[in-house]
Amino acid sequence: MKKNLLTLSLLFFAVVNSFAQKADPKNVLKIGFPELFAASLNLAYERAINDKVSFQVTGGYRHIQDSYGLTWTDNDNTRSEDRKIYSGYTVVPELKYYLTNTTWAAPKGFYISAFGRYGKYDVEFNDNTTPNNDYNATYSYTEAGGGVLGGFQFIFAKVFVMDFYIGPQMKLRTLQPVTYENKRIITDPKKAASYIGVEEDGQRPGVRIGFKIGAAF
Repeated sequence: MKKNLLTLSLLFFAVVNSFAQKADPKNVLKIGFPELFAASLNLAYERAINDKVSFQVTGGYRHIQDSYGLTWTDNDNTRSEDRKIYSGYTVVPELKYYLTNTTWAAPKGFYISAFGRYGKYDVEFNDNTTPNNDYNATYSYTEAGGGVLGGFQFIFAKVFVMDFYIGPQMKLRTLQPVTYENKRIITDPKKAASYIGVEEDGQRPGVRIGFKIGAAF
């Protein structure tokens, strides 16, 4: 999966670079660089509306296999064979305001932005610990929210782009019912949900931080 994403990223830069022009760019295509190493793909398109304002939309896809004990407690390592597989997508529209001067204009320089966020994720839990794999299950959840960011976007030689950003965000997570292969498990749903580590409903404050690399044209 990671090799495929890396190959796709190289093709992305090759195609964009072939269309890059020497005029002052108004469009930017970017990829979330750290996400590549987490088996995720994050692509963003930004378009300058005028010298101070631009609009950006980011789309993300995630497919992650999480071993028990990586994000859940497993002090005695008795459940090291259990797995969670996450897959899903995220859409993030964003309005950016650049603090421009006589040298810089959108989409280059310091900026502040407001963004919304929506994501849907499917989760498959593989129980490889109990004799009959009693806790095999699937479920899904959505996350909706938004926040504000401060950032700086470099454009080198009117082509190469680096975008750094950080800011607070709030997400509301909504879980769908869990489906267990073993129907007897639903007689004690709280125990079952605890066993497989079902995410919690409700508000989730946090910090959005990252950087993207790409090309302007």
